[in-house]
Amino acid sequence: MSSLKQKATAGLKWSAIERLATQAVQLLVMLLLARQLGPQAFGLVGMLAVFIAISQVFVDSGMTSALIRKLDRTEEDFSTAFYFNIVVAIICYMLLYLTAPSIARFYQQPELIELARVLGLVIMVNAFAVIQKAKLTIVMDFKTQAKASLLSVLLSSFAALMTAHLGFGVWALVVQTLTFAICNVLLLNFFHVWWPKSRFSSQSFNDLFGFGSKLLLSSLLDTLYQNIYQLVIGKQFNAIDVGYFTQANQLVRTP
Repeated sequence: MSSLKQKATAGLKWSAIERLATQAVQLLVMLLLARQLGPQAFGLVGMLAVFIAISQVFVDSGMTSALIRKLDRTEEDFSTAFYFNIVVAIICYMLLYLTAPSIARFYQQPELIELARVLGLVIMVNAFAVIQKAKLTIVMDFKTQAKASLLSVLLSSFAALMTAHLGFGVWALVVQTLTFAICNVLLLNFFHVWWPKSRFSSQSFNDLFGFGSKLLLSSLLDTLYQNIYQLVIGKQFNAIDVGYFTQANQLVRTP
């Protein structure tokens, strides 16, 4: 019990360190990029936020919570969830790729077609980190997650600042997002190597999704609530207004 308490205490400490440090770095980088890129760049990326976020919810589909909750979890469970995450991520990306012209017409921003198709790659990249994070959370190893996240933030921030300095505009934000996701996946696998060792199991999937599906709807509603403002502002106004809102919202959420 004492060991469990120590793990929980250490976990809370590292979670707090990760959140405060990453948000501090992201805030500083946002302020630096805002001076170089202007609000329109943040607005264009903000317009796509709801579509990326909803895709991430479907990719997870409550599987992470189901794995954490299940006491008699096996490698078959982890492998099944991994395959599910990857397949759903590919489907979500393909849907985003195909609907990119419709999204651009909705916002009346033609440049969103290419932005959506490139930024959307983060959906597939993040899918490779879902099970890693679940396994580390189960053993309350938040230190490893914090190290991976902090290093990824630093590397992606440097990449974004360099891209902006070279004059690539809004693509600096895309580079930042993709670099963070790629670095996070690679670092998680470096610190805690894991790859699926079993085949997909229908029985395991039914068990996990039976619980996870109950969380899917609530997660979707919460995600829509968190991102609906960018959708409405983007439709009724323009990318600059969305940019101002996105930046202000990030400032408000920073502790």
